[in-house]
Amino acid sequence: MGSDVEYIHAEGNSAVFKYEDVPDSTVFVLRFKNGAIAAIGGGCTSDQNISREYLDIHYESGVGQISGMLDFPTKLRVLERQKGIVEQYEFKDSDGVTEEIEYFVNCLREKNFDPISSGSEAMKATQVALAVLKSIRTGEKIYL
Repeated sequence: MGSDVEYIHAEGNSAVFKYEDVPDSTVFVLRFKNGAIAAIGGGCTSDQNISREYLDIHYESGVGQISGMLDFPTKLRVLERQKGIVEQYEFKDSDGVTEEIEYFVNCLREKNFDPISSGSEAMKATQVALAVLKSIRTGEKIYL
């Protein structure tokens, strides 16, 4: 989003798996320091036989959409607002996870340790995940 997270507000519960400390369903809002917001919902209560997943990204000059069956989002649509034309792509043999693992293994084999993101970015992602859990437990906004 081009900016660090300012605060997080989350709701969650354990609807199916009934673990006390880890929710299986969550929704949360991230407010970024540059004013952007992200709303995310997810969990592990779905079933691959019926559920779908999707991600919409709305930005100043366009919209991107990723969709597909649960754990296999294979369709990408992109709209640039000024052009008004929707570009569509399909990645039929992709599950996302396999490509990540292959990239990691290839980096090890080739001794190419130029990561896509840095350790500090991984730390920020971990801080966000922990803040989501804290917000669910306290019912409060968590400032980072």
